[in-house]
Amino acid sequence: EDLLLALLEEKQQQNNQEEKDLNTNNNIDDCWSNIPKVIQCDIASNVVSQMSRRYQHHPNMDIIQDDATQLTAFADGECRAVLDKGLMDALHLSSHSHKHDSPKSSSLLPTILQTVHRVLKPGGVFVTLTYSHPEFFIQHFINDKPKENNEIKSLTSNTLTSLSTTWSSIQVQELKNLYLYQFVKPYKQSSNHKKKKLGKRRYSQYQRGRRA
Repeated sequence: EDLLLALLEEKQQQNNQEEKDLNTNNNIDDCWSNIPKVIQCDIASNVVSQMSRRYQHHPNMDIIQDDATQLTAFADGECRAVLDKGLMDALHLSSHSHKHDSPKSSSLLPTILQTVHRVLKPGGVFVTLTYSHPEFFIQHFINDKPKENNEIKSLTSNTLTSLSTTWSSIQVQELKNLYLYQFVKPYKQSSNHKKKKLGKRRYSQYQRGRRA
């Protein structure tokens, strides 16, 4: 939620500067008119109440209660972008906790990705921030059939080929202490041949970046 707020604040500052440069007398609230609607979701009602109070002065931000595995509040193809911060890691860690051993949590990860894909518009973007390295994230969070531990050592062209049947672009950016993954929903489905070539090319580009 802090990242979303930062983006909103940055947009507001830009509008403030433009307003100042033009020497207009428009009300400061007009700055928010150019900001698209932002909707935050959480499954816990107490969190929704807390966040609603915290961001009550941001008219273009709504806080709703919804399940990330279903997102029933959203129609198919409704969202231009979806941002996740921490949910993927939280589910994965809970599935490996000795106190709260819940294999079901890990199995929810592919379901969440499918749900996000459903609510995105064609060409829409899903961004998730996680501590997981690409090799591990791809194998466990995206593939429907997780590999054995001794196979989770590097990405494979086959893995990327299977991913490209759902997403037209998958990019990874290493930040300080975590990774940013960007998934783009295709405007239309490509042929299997194009998907395979695209998957192999992305794998080669990623491997070259790792060696650099």
